[in-house]
Amino acid sequence: MSTYETLLADAAKLSVADRIRLIDAIEETLPDGSLPPLSDEWLAEIRKRSAELEAGAVETIPWEQVRAAARLRWNGAVPVPFPDDGLLELADEQFQSLDPEESGG
Repeated sequence: MSTYETLLADAAKLSVADRIRLIDAIEETLPDGSLPPLSDEWLAEIRKRSAELEAGAVETIPWEQVRAAARLRWNGAVPVPFPDDGLLELADEQFQSLDPEESGG
């Protein structure tokens, strides 16, 4: 078993809270600019939502709430309490493109 597979198996045995802490700790170790670039679709969505925010056309949701809901959705625990505007499907595609199983990593 590779080091990656051993670490993943060990991490899977942790409680959900400890896995989340581990994710946060690993994320902190990533160098700036190490994540894949955003797609044109994401950039367009960011521009659109930024304009809506600046115009006062939308209400913001605190990051902690968004992050918790996203983690619950990713784990399949609960449905997401956000409008189905296609953004979540786009996020799923982006997450899946980072899946080491799919990329052979």
